[in-house]
Amino acid sequence: MFTDELYYKLAFDVSDEQDLFLQQAILKYYLPDDSRLWIGKMFYNSLREDWPDPTQTASMDNSAMDYAFGLGTSLGLMWQSKTTDKTRWWVTLNNSNVGSRSPNAEAGKTDITLYGRFDYQVAGTRWSVWDDLIGRRRLPFGVLLGLTAGHMRNGNRDSGFDEDTTQLGMDLSINGDGYQVVLAGTWNEVSATDIVDYYNYGFYFQAGYFLSERWQAYIRYDYVSQGDQTGDLESYRAPGIGVNFFPRVNIRWRVTAEINYLFSALNKTIVEPLPELGWIATDESGQASFRIQLQLGF
Repeated sequence: MFTDELYYKLAFDVSDEQDLFLQQAILKYYLPDDSRLWIGKMFYNSLREDWPDPTQTASMDNSAMDYAFGLGTSLGLMWQSKTTDKTRWWVTLNNSNVGSRSPNAEAGKTDITLYGRFDYQVAGTRWSVWDDLIGRRRLPFGVLLGLTAGHMRNGNRDSGFDEDTTQLGMDLSINGDGYQVVLAGTWNEVSATDIVDYYNYGFYFQAGYFLSERWQAYIRYDYVSQGDQTGDLESYRAPGIGVNFFPRVNIRWRVTAEINYLFSALNKTIVEPLPELGWIATDESGQASFRIQLQLGF
């Protein structure tokens, strides 16, 4: 922090081509009314998986739904309301677009995005329990309901091509002493010049439980539907199960082993064949994956 009112963050990442790039560059200002203002390149509080870092989820990486529909990082500003025991909300203006969580997304494709998120603690009053998607031990019981809505506008004066995307989302998180359940869904409608309007949707389920101080088991299910988008498409359906071993308690070091099965032919879904999801690009239905990951966090 520069001062008690001004906070900054710089974060870098490495691409698949081993190129170093700036992931986040944020200035956050604490306003006198206890609200907050972010300016810079950042993740935005939109879908449930969007603001925690992928290292802070029980599974090996974010869901296919988040890679297909999440905003990712982009330039903009975000305002957060004063936080009460039960409510908080965010409003953001940026140039992100649906699917920009994917490494292959076209940065800055959207002219302007207006997005908002509202959180309500159905049970509990401690907001910090929602900072990750792990569900660590010795945390109090809580239930969080999140509602999201956004609109993306992309216009090209030279070609006359205009595209509007509207996104709505809802998520429910349950947290307790050593367990967490997350159920999240999103619906997207696209309207563009010279194409038929269409919609897509998806949902994600994850449940984790600590078997002991250092061992955690979890299950997950990814579903991304092509909706009424035209083409030879099918829904992405992938259940999974995994286990985490934490060598040191409350430290971001862990070993993860995860088994997933994809019923769909990946190339026929609207989900990109990303290495983060662990699949091989193919037109054939049905493939299984087994992955082991070592994570060191500082």
